[in-house]
Amino acid sequence: MDIATLAGVSQATVSRVLQNSDKVHPDTRQRVLDILKQTDYAPNIWAQAMKNNRSDSIGIVVSRITNPLYPEILDIVSELLTSRGKRMIVWNGEGSGEEAALSGIEQSLVDGVLFTTATDNSIALHRALALDAPAVMINRTVDLPGCVSVTSDNYSGGVQVAEYFVKHGRHRIGLLPGSRAASTLRGREDGFRNVLERLGIDIFVPNIPVQEISHGYGRDAMAALLHTCGEIDAVFCINDLVALGAMDALLKVGLRVPEDVWVVGFDDISMASWETNSLSTVRQPIETMVREGVDLLLKRIDRIDEESRVLPVEFIPRRSTAYS
Repeated sequence: MDIATLAGVSQATVSRVLQNSDKVHPDTRQRVLDILKQTDYAPNIWAQAMKNNRSDSIGIVVSRITNPLYPEILDIVSELLTSRGKRMIVWNGEGSGEEAALSGIEQSLVDGVLFTTATDNSIALHRALALDAPAVMINRTVDLPGCVSVTSDNYSGGVQVAEYFVKHGRHRIGLLPGSRAASTLRGREDGFRNVLERLGIDIFVPNIPVQEISHGYGRDAMAALLHTCGEIDAVFCINDLVALGAMDALLKVGLRVPEDVWVVGFDDISMASWETNSLSTVRQPIETMVREGVDLLLKRIDRIDEESRVLPVEFIPRRSTAYS
């Protein structure tokens, strides 16, 4: 027998109990809950979603929550979805989180998925597209059919940093790179390199493997750069967290920022503007990017197709460089 028959109620009443609706009498709710417990009932959320056509839940896959950029993105997504009567399910794309995301997508726990850190090799992204689940990337791009994105013009940001260094006479220039699997980091590095290489200016990089993008990596990479390349007068760090680590490494060996070395990051996380850090950086329009990404996903859930979007970025000079 099914749950409705055992509880002596309609299928609609069972559905309301499962959805925690307040339109069910307390005694009836308890009777249904008792039957669910007695039968070890596990709701087939996929079947419910197929029947109701919508779960009103949106999934978002993130990683490296220690990077302040991603909590900021989550806060904005949560506020936007709540204002539209939607729920948010968050998966960490690293480790077992990838498997959880796959399960959620396959069971139709969500109407669509936002990806913030996926690459061309992301299993969860491939699976979402294979299931024709609406998927939108925020802050990343991938070359996969059916996937659209809202991202910043990372290449232009790298160009702006390089041109700023050249304009102000920096001539021994370092780069603390990131993984080229990430479209954001790859674009920043390519824009930066192309300007300097075209002008015949050497770029110094540390002789250590690229690690997880973090303050610790920035500190270690900066120390390695100083050890192998000697004096440099400017360094472009692939994001703000790496730049803050680089500034700590310079402080440790007695070098002053910006008197001895200029430091520039990318993203403009809140810590970059703190008076203690005053980090020159490239500002991404995070709120606009997330807002447009959510709008784009909701349209794709309604089967309205739109094109990917690339948003402009802005160089923000602060005290870690000497000129505005």
